[in-house]
Amino acid sequence: LNPAAPPSDWLDTAYKAYVAALEGHLQKPAAVRRISPSENLAAVLAHFLEWGYLPWWVENFDLEAAVREQLPALAGGIIGMLASPVARRRWVRQFNEEMQGALWKEVAGKLFQTLPPKQKMEDILFVTPKQWQAFFPELPRQHARYIYWETVWEAMQRPADFEANWASLLLHRALAALPGNTVMGRLPQIIHQNPHLPEKVNPQLVRAVESRLPLTVQQWRALLPGLSGQEAENIFWESIWEVSPHSSNFQQEWLALLIGRALAVPGGEEAVVELQQSIRQSPGISERIKAQLLEAVENPAASLPKKGKFQPPQPANRLAWEPEGIFVPLAGIVLIHPFLAAFFERIGLLKDEQLWDESARERAVHLLYFLATGLQQPDEQEVVLLKLLCGLEPEMPIEKELTLTPEEITEAEQLLKAVIENWEALQGSGPDGLRGSFLVREGKLETGEMGWKLTVEQKPYDVLLARLPWGLSPVMHSWMTGMVWVDWG
Repeated sequence: LNPAAPPSDWLDTAYKAYVAALEGHLQKPAAVRRISPSENLAAVLAHFLEWGYLPWWVENFDLEAAVREQLPALAGGIIGMLASPVARRRWVRQFNEEMQGALWKEVAGKLFQTLPPKQKMEDILFVTPKQWQAFFPELPRQHARYIYWETVWEAMQRPADFEANWASLLLHRALAALPGNTVMGRLPQIIHQNPHLPEKVNPQLVRAVESRLPLTVQQWRALLPGLSGQEAENIFWESIWEVSPHSSNFQQEWLALLIGRALAVPGGEEAVVELQQSIRQSPGISERIKAQLLEAVENPAASLPKKGKFQPPQPANRLAWEPEGIFVPLAGIVLIHPFLAAFFERIGLLKDEQLWDESARERAVHLLYFLATGLQQPDEQEVVLLKLLCGLEPEMPIEKELTLTPEEITEAEQLLKAVIENWEALQGSGPDGLRGSFLVREGKLETGEMGWKLTVEQKPYDVLLARLPWGLSPVMHSWMTGMVWVDWG
């Protein structure tokens, strides 16, 4: 360009140069191409394990099949992803027994290359999942399996001392999950009489149990004559789960939690003096343990450990990082929201108008999935919206291998027939017609000032919604944590 040119020529020349440069750039082949989910599988899997749904740029992708195909290349990275308790929980619930075993075979050979010549790699897992489930008939089979594999992947975070760490974690988690009055009677059978435990692991477990539980349940009950025996036992056993088994100060934290729980019971504060006297006069408790108990009584707030239970990420914060929101595949399920309370009550999931515990909420998610699709055992990324409708956070890991009963399936089909009967425009349709026309719909889930906002994909036969005899928005039930505002055209 010539700076001495007249202003009109300058502007015209500059514009032509700009257009020529732009056209030349557009004609060049693109230097950047979009990476497919398969090419960036590690990032997709890490996102799923953390949040429970796929990244916004992934759609219609079979994550499980891709992971199975590329497992040899992914294995080392997966162990790193499983450092998070949330990721471990989701991994063992969403990927089946075959996948757990395949991952173990891939990583164990690399991490345990210095085994003695006579020790086989299979011996490191000194008990199989089926044998482990047989030790604990009181636990549901799936629950025992989850404990088994979650502790394997947790112990793999410190492979140098894997065997002892895993044995301790495995026993700790299983005993914490058992009803309190069955635990002490099971210890001799599980430890002393267990033919599958290696000799070097057996004494480690015995020492771990004896050193970590400095009080027997009988001694604990004797310290609390003002509480019923059952209340005292519940405090004793439930508190074990609250403290991490890896804590270097497990014993003191557990004793502090025991005292804190006891004093939190109505009437507990008035029993402080009596509790102090009971501790001092107890003949079977060592002086060291008495001192720790008395310290916790005198200053309970300072002694209590931080809670270690699963806390899902805050969805509002997470969605602030998702400018496009979360895309959900079964957005049309909100159409049947007025029927859900009676449905859950007939099935026995409601107690005082609430889905009575986490297992009931998980089961409710599976029921909604069946209502929407006629299928069972969904991939977790399919049920983000269904979790919200059942009182769970979108990021909460749930079980995959859950089978509905014939009675539940019958009730679900009856619900869909009731929807059709009450919607005159659908007379003559069947449950599958309702599913295909309205329930299986794409949607976008976002957070707003008044709660969640769901935008549902529109289709031509949505004109029938004008004859729907109930409202679509907002959706709110007593068991939900917030409203869902629906925008359906």
